[in-house]
Amino acid sequence: LVFIGLVWLLYSRQALKNEAEDLYKMGLKFFREQKLQDAISKWNAVLAINPDHHKAKEYIEKAKKLLNALQERR
Repeated sequence: LVFIGLVWLLYSRQALKNEAEDLYKMGLKFFREQKLQDAISKWNAVLAINPDHHKAKEYIEKAKKLLNALQERR
């Protein structure tokens, strides 16, 4: 029973890691499409799963800077 629990835990961790990576990639797609709010939303979801995902943090900052620059031009 303990073994089954351990296997389930490892599977769950990998599934979450995969989900975080999928969300991160979706964020990159939105970023390239200049859908910056959508990108930030995906990367925040990544951080909810993995608060130590450094690339998601970096891209959130990049997207926020771009949003601010676009708003200043208006």
